[in-house]
Amino acid sequence: MVYAVCVEHATITGVTNGATVDADTTVSCDDDNARPFASYRWTNHVDGSHSTGVWFKLTAHAQYKLTCNASNNFDRSGCYATDYVEFNSKLQMH
Repeated sequence: MVYAVCVEHATITGVTNGATVDADTTVSCDDDNARPFASYRWTNHVDGSHSTGVWFKLTAHAQYKLTCNASNNFDRSGCYATDYVEFNSKLQMH
C-alpha cells in the first residue's frame, strides 16, 4: 500500500541561534518523516544565495541567516515547512 504524509515540520540541526561554529561544520535540515521524501531548499538571507539538498556546508568567516524549506508538495496543497537560524562561522585556521 502506498501512503502519503505531508511535511509539517522542518528542523535545522547542527547549529543554534547566535552560535559561532567551525567553518567546516555541515548543518542539515530534517523533516517529520514525510512521504514521499521531502526536497530541501536553503536560502542564506545575508547574501541571497540558494542551494538544495539535505546538508548545507559552511564556509569560513561568514555570517548566516539560513532558512531551510522542506517540501513534498505531492498534491499541490501546500505540503511544506520552514525553519530559520542565524549564526556566524569562524575564520578557518590552517
